Amino acid sequence: MPRPRLIDAKTEELLEALKAPEGWTRHFARRVLQERGDAVLPALSAAAPAELKPQNEANALELLWTFQALDKVDAKLLETLLRASDPRVRAAAVRVLGQWHDRLKNPLDLLA
Repeated sequence: MPRPRLIDAKTEELLEALKAPEGWTRHFARRVLQERGDAVLPALSAAAPAELKPQNEANALELLWTFQALDKVDAKLLETLLRASDPRVRAAAVRVLGQWHDRLKNPLDLLA
């Protein structure tokens, strides 16, 4: 499988690459977004799903991990993923909650 050239990709293309089935593509898209810093935050926030469905939970988790890589808290996305139908997604969200607990208003309520 050819690897996409992500370093020169536009932010929207990188966000789309976060949906790729290949782990390599998702990982390096997230790294390039992280390197671009706060400039990608508006697009990243806009990409978060308004409603979580089983088919978009994995992509929403990739977005959460990108916020985590940027060290920016998105409490709404985190709270949404803590209620995901996939237990693996919920478990990953709990790990992010553990990292962000001191910057959240109600971490124990979210965990419950």
